[in-house]
Amino acid sequence: MVYEEKHYKKVLIVFGLLFIVLSSIELFNIFLLLSTQINLYGKKMLFQEFIFNSTYVPLSATLIFIFLVSSICIFFIIGLLLLKLSSSKIDNKSRAKSMLMFGMLILIFSFIKLAYITFLGRTEITIGGRLKTFQHIIFSANLAPFYVIVIWLFFTGVVCYYLMVGLVFGALGLHWNLELEKKEKGD
Repeated sequence: MVYEEKHYKKVLIVFGLLFIVLSSIELFNIFLLLSTQINLYGKKMLFQEFIFNSTYVPLSATLIFIFLVSSICIFFIIGLLLLKLSSSKIDNKSRAKSMLMFGMLILIFSFIKLAYITFLGRTEITIGGRLKTFQHIIFSANLAPFYVIVIWLFFTGVVCYYLMVGLVFGALGLHWNLELEKKEKGD
């Protein structure tokens, strides 16, 4: 089944816009999360005070949180690059190879982002002399509001979407590249 170039450009535009929209929502969720007030066993504080305070959270968790925010920005940039790729004046073979490359990059960065979320969730936090995990703070109804759970699960859902997009993108790029080679050998 041979697709025309315009179909692949539409795919690039749709996925590029979805990356930009999802990354923007994630950045908004980060700001919402940082401005949320949590209750740590009688002491009320903002989430940003909690995450950037070495009394409760180890430095590694703070760095992982910063890397998580950075990875969200990287996916925003990937969305912009996909839009740029759809509108650039390059030949089809280069665009097909670029789609394959972007598919592999999306997969790699998605796994890295998933690792950040997993490591941050499993980070041990000291509260009142007791060890808890970061996810315990997120999923505990008496410590944080319900929407914090929704925000945290949204991050995981978006990563799952990115993993699927990476597979589809790589497959489309490979398929288009093989179709172009088959067409060249047939001519």
